[in-house]
Amino acid sequence: DQYDNAMMHLQKVLVIEPDNPFALNNLGYICYKKGIWGEAIEHLGKAAKQTKDRMASLYANYYLGLVYYERSMLGDAVRFFKKALKLGPNLQEAYYYLGLAEVKRFEFKDAIGYFEKCVLIDRRSKYSKLSKSECDKIRPLIDTRKKLKDLSSRQSDEDE
Repeated sequence: DQYDNAMMHLQKVLVIEPDNPFALNNLGYICYKKGIWGEAIEHLGKAAKQTKDRMASLYANYYLGLVYYERSMLGDAVRFFKKALKLGPNLQEAYYYLGLAEVKRFEFKDAIGYFEKCVLIDRRSKYSKLSKSECDKIRPLIDTRKKLKDLSSRQSDEDE
């Protein structure tokens, strides 16, 4: 497997230079893809905290967001996606996954805001199209929620 081969080379780099942000980030990503969550979090966490390489930190935070999103640890996923966006405000895929995490937390208005930001970055990209599709699914839910809330408050007014 190519991932196994890459892991072996990256581990050799870390023996020589244990804090190498490139190796930590890539090894963490490979562990994420292989479902080795603990190691992914360990390597990515180290890459996210380092200050030598801003891009490595940006992607480490994004990948940590993906790890926690996959594990349905949505609060942590949101936190890491937001950290990634602080470092790279045009990271379109972070807005997309942040929106998805907020949908799973039933924070539909926040989700739409993130999806809309994603679309504004590049309207023709894959993530823009996916974000538009998600917005189309969510908007009716927000409208229905609002109607139910209005109906409920009217009903309680009538009961008084």
